[in-house]
Amino acid sequence: NGDDDRVLKLSEFSKGKMSLISFEESYLRLIKSENRSPVLRKEDTHIITGIRTDGASLSNTFEIRQGKNTLSVVEPIPGAFNCFSATAALLAFASIVGRDLFLLSGKYDIDFGKLRPAFGRGEILEHGDTKYQIFLGKNPAGLSLNLHLLSQVKAGKAILFILNDNTADGRDVSWIWDTDFSYFRKISDKFKIFVAGTRGLDMALRLKYEGIGEARIFKDISEAIRMIGREKFEKVFVLPTYTAMLDFRKALKLKIV
Repeated sequence: NGDDDRVLKLSEFSKGKMSLISFEESYLRLIKSENRSPVLRKEDTHIITGIRTDGASLSNTFEIRQGKNTLSVVEPIPGAFNCFSATAALLAFASIVGRDLFLLSGKYDIDFGKLRPAFGRGEILEHGDTKYQIFLGKNPAGLSLNLHLLSQVKAGKAILFILNDNTADGRDVSWIWDTDFSYFRKISDKFKIFVAGTRGLDMALRLKYEGIGEARIFKDISEAIRMIGREKFEKVFVLPTYTAMLDFRKALKLKIV
């Protein structure tokens, strides 16, 4: 994070070369929960710029810029924040093979096309005729960025928020009030909204105060899945906390009619 003074201070202890990365300012403004500023950047920082998200697949294309050098990258994992991970991977690979990052494409194929999302981070699970795409939302920063991502979806579908307060989630769920729903609010009328989980009522209240359309509330995740199945949605986006994701996966394995 080349715009974070805490990370920059690590260079004082590093014996090797540090490769710094930062997002363009328009994206940095979305990360409201973190103390980051573009004024802290050093001249050799690699800037992620020109992020374009496909409204159907949610894949990304972007450029890495350092001074006058530019490298174009296609990154299939949903979420512009994954452009950061892809950039870090390319910089690590360039260091290992002893090549300049901006000369890699001349000798190596830069192809992220076969990557698949990790556990709960954009992966798709199928149940019946419905595809469920899971985006973990377990803190204000993560949920805010995932909501911003879904604001770029082309066609309106359904969203299932699942909020738990088990030990692994944290008992205090007041963090949902620090989440930025503003981008999602603008397009929320395109989605049918479902809410479940041990603290589903808290999430429903948060959505109501944000002015987001009426949510259908379910005490049991399996009941929510049954209702979604009856309405025959082609695709549903699921935004769970950590244990809620595990509960959701278990519920999908049940025989649901």
